[in-house]
Amino acid sequence: MERKNLITCIILFFVIYVSVLNTTSYIENKAVSKYIVINHRVSAEEVENKPCSDAEQTNSLIQNASPILNTYEVKFDTFDVPLDEDLQMYIIAMAKTYDLDPTLVFAIIRKESCYNIEAVSPGGGNVGLMQINYSNFGWLRRDLGITDFQDPYSNVHAGCYILSILFEKYEDTDKVLMAYNTGEGTAQAFWQRGIFTSHYTHIIHRYMEELSIETE
Repeated sequence: MERKNLITCIILFFVIYVSVLNTTSYIENKAVSKYIVINHRVSAEEVENKPCSDAEQTNSLIQNASPILNTYEVKFDTFDVPLDEDLQMYIIAMAKTYDLDPTLVFAIIRKESCYNIEAVSPGGGNVGLMQINYSNFGWLRRDLGITDFQDPYSNVHAGCYILSILFEKYEDTDKVLMAYNTGEGTAQAFWQRGIFTSHYTHIIHRYMEELSIETE
């Protein structure tokens, strides 16, 4: 139990540490980031039928965190999904950091990569749990300091950051999901034609409902 509490505290410390480091950068880049065009993809539909595989435990960011917060216990409820508990707690903490519904983040991960931390789209343009597109690497590297987008912790951080920007711009969950899935340009073309939901948005909502029922 003490080891679990220590790991949990380390994760919380890392999230707080990253948030503090990036607060200034986020504020300075907020006006610019608001107009960044989020590019995605092809990925989701191409990997839709790919069978799920268990995610391997990855502790690279945890190992680099300073283990000084060991005096109290922080508890997050995890989900019955094939991801290591420590990674799940990090995902939940990162979702809360960016004011996102954790079930939304987990649903996107399920749809994008089937919880496979090594997932790469057929064309190689999208990587990791949240299938971050290579065209976004540059500004994400600048804003967040991420160097390895395949790393599950960094990948989730990037994905949550993208979602937070999209929510700031569009506010509507379905619009955010369409922009995340297809890229903003393609999503806007659909909206101009009066199309505001998609197969992707319906699946994400269904996955969210399943996760919500699980926590009841």
